[in-house]
Amino acid sequence: MALIKVVALLLEYPDEALWEHQDELRERVSAQHPALLPFIDRYFDTPPLDMQAEWCALFERGRATSLLLFEHVHAESRDRGQAMVDLMAQYERAGL
Repeated sequence: MALIKVVALLLEYPDEALWEHQDELRERVSAQHPALLPFIDRYFDTPPLDMQAEWCALFERGRATSLLLFEHVHAESRDRGQAMVDLMAQYERAGL
């Protein structure tokens, strides 16, 4: 599993499925990216409900750490929608 995939899984909203596969994730991280083990251990030693509360506090309570595209720049304004439309057009022009 690539490091980017591990990071992506850990950035998603923590759900029970992630805890069900924690042994596999720990094994892969241990073998490929051992420097992440202290973080992984803390993550999975925290009950899922508490980790969900931490995730919400970090990513949903302010613009500075929001995972929503353009939230930092446009907040709730109508400009955010247009920025997303412009990004989609740019992807299409690039063949994506």
